[in-house]
Amino acid sequence: MASLKDLTIFLFESAWTDDFKEEEGYLPQASILPYVKALSENSGCNIVYRQIRTEDDFKTWAKAIKNSKTGTRVVWIAGHGVESEGIIKIRMPDYRKTSVGNLLSPSIIKKWLGTSGKIDGIIVDSCSFGNNDAFTWMPDDVMWSLAYKASVNWTESVFFGIKTIEWLYERNDHPKNGKNAKEIFERCLLTGGYRRKEDQFSLKEFGESLKVIFTYGIQGSGYWQALEYGKSET
Repeated sequence: MASLKDLTIFLFESAWTDDFKEEEGYLPQASILPYVKALSENSGCNIVYRQIRTEDDFKTWAKAIKNSKTGTRVVWIAGHGVESEGIIKIRMPDYRKTSVGNLLSPSIIKKWLGTSGKIDGIIVDSCSFGNNDAFTWMPDDVMWSLAYKASVNWTESVFFGIKTIEWLYERNDHPKNGKNAKEIFERCLLTGGYRRKEDQFSLKEFGESLKVIFTYGIQGSGYWQALEYGKSET
């Protein structure tokens, strides 16, 4: 069995609420970090966590990835997905203000992750973000991405993201390229990956309920193809 110890997850999370009461010393506590830390403590992967409240926050931390002394890298971006000008963006409430906050666009994600050096994959844990075309937000050399084409409960999407990382980097070894990542994901979507066949269970229906879209790069082409589970209703 492979190990996750060579993997670093760069977790960039925006606040999940703007119901702030700064004068009372209140800051929002909801976070996916404890869930991802559980993966780290169980399997040995590394986590770099940063909260993002502005475009400049994302730019700063994305650029810093390139200079980090890390091996395999996966970027996990989490926050509310909202539609703006026909595009799904990520909402970034600022706890210092009572306004709606800022929006992180697909083009900004692509621009600054494109300066980050080698990244294996990207998870975007935001409602409906998978409705954006991959070329608008995935840098050219990223092997794979995971997103959702509908509204999702974030505890469920976090679980699915964790399982995807386990499938790709622990149970089935590190993917060699985008096509190999696709083969691993598609194969492991059908079972929980347990050793005893009688204990295996299907996660395909779960993926369909979340309207998962797994996008993988075609090596050397700069193009992507997608596995899409659970078509959005029209």
